[in-house]
Amino acid sequence: MPIVLTEKIVQGSLAAGLELLKSDLNKFLPDIFDQNVMGEKYLQTVNTFLSGNKIKIVQGYPMEDTSETGWYVISGNNGTDDTYIGDYVKTEIDSVDDPETPAHEFLSVQSKNNVRVITAGANADVVVFMDAIVRYILFAAMEDMGEMGLHNISFTTTELDPLYQFLPQNRLYKTTTITCNVFDTWVERAPLIARIQAYMSFHDTELYTHIVEV
Repeated sequence: MPIVLTEKIVQGSLAAGLELLKSDLNKFLPDIFDQNVMGEKYLQTVNTFLSGNKIKIVQGYPMEDTSETGWYVISGNNGTDDTYIGDYVKTEIDSVDDPETPAHEFLSVQSKNNVRVITAGANADVVVFMDAIVRYILFAAMEDMGEMGLHNISFTTTELDPLYQFLPQNRLYKTTTITCNVFDTWVERAPLIARIQAYMSFHDTELYTHIVEV
């Protein structure tokens, strides 16, 4: 599989899952929240909120100083990982859509990726149930995300905290972090060493910083 953009897959999964959930709230909400535990009024409150509000699903940090509830998808620390060998590698290589290229010509790297989904809003109850919906959607999408290149998916969730930059206004957040393994592969179409050296060349007429425009 080519380079895997984990945050895009997570953002797309949240958007598709929320769209499906909103298409039949009476069907899905009892599957997320146990009415016998939470009560009928709680489910009706969630239903009313989702029916009457559009949820922003944003890649990155542009949290606005408003009371609107949103999901913010942020790429966390990523690094190479040697967890998977053998059949895992073979399966991923065989799935590359380039049957003309022998497997030994592929370059590859295994990585452990982290993506954070921050649920932010002005109401603590809303933030809590919207974070629960994040986890419900991502649990439901695990098989689909696996087909798109995310493997060994796990989740962690933080406590409810204030967003300190908005104090004294009341704006809160919870974070669900998705950790997964990805296997990036690509074909080395042309050697880059000569091009790299050209861009690294020293320019004695320039001051301070060598700026490259491509």
